[in-house]
Amino acid sequence: RQHEVTRPMKRGPTPHCDSCPLSPLGIFRRLPAEQLRLLDTSKVSHVIGAGQILFDEGAPPLATHCICAGLVKVTKLGPRGEEQIIRVLRPPDIVGYRAVLAGEPYSATAQALEETTVCTIPAQAFLALIRGSSDFALDVLAMVARELRLSEDALIDLSRKSVRQRLAGVLLVLSEARPTEPPRRRPHLVRLARRDLARLIGTSPESVSRALHRLAAEDSIQCSRTEIRLRNLPALRRAAGGDPFSGLDRDQLGY
Repeated sequence: RQHEVTRPMKRGPTPHCDSCPLSPLGIFRRLPAEQLRLLDTSKVSHVIGAGQILFDEGAPPLATHCICAGLVKVTKLGPRGEEQIIRVLRPPDIVGYRAVLAGEPYSATAQALEETTVCTIPAQAFLALIRGSSDFALDVLAMVARELRLSEDALIDLSRKSVRQRLAGVLLVLSEARPTEPPRRRPHLVRLARRDLARLIGTSPESVSRALHRLAAEDSIQCSRTEIRLRNLPALRRAAGGDPFSGLDRDQLGY
């Protein structure tokens, strides 16, 4: 696989950070006005299509990307070349920042699961924001610590939870079916291939299909070829063995 983007990224209109509807939720929310202006002048907005590579494992850390719309999966290659999904990210998550902080090649590949809009922040600009704002630096450190805890929890779940429990939990997280959310006009949906769900929870597509069939038989979900509709959130939380959002805030939705 080639490093970096396999097709040229399409430039899009670049929103101002102070007027971005995602800014109250994102990592840049506590930047002072001067730092926000630096961010605005440094970043470039891009639109990438489904399946397009944002950056590749082993490539130099040229930038950090803030997800404005769409979904991005983060994957690593195993010793036999098999793909393992580490997490799936959505707005307003950022991706690529750990390689920028460490000054090391990207340790994973980021790929769009659907048409996705990102704001690309050059590595030096991102580091300048950290040097210029102690609050932002602390927020970035907190994000690193939370991601480490999520990775530890995921490892424990692989040995402690059944496929059905892991699948129910990841469906809740991917659909953002948070218990504190008011009811939305549209139903909670997950549009992720069975193969990708299997790679996300560490099992086979056949095991995912069996678990989905069981959850559908319990009327917790409704499945079609292209999407999974969450019908009974309390039942799905019970199937997950608890609330997957317990103790998490909005910055931790990448699973």
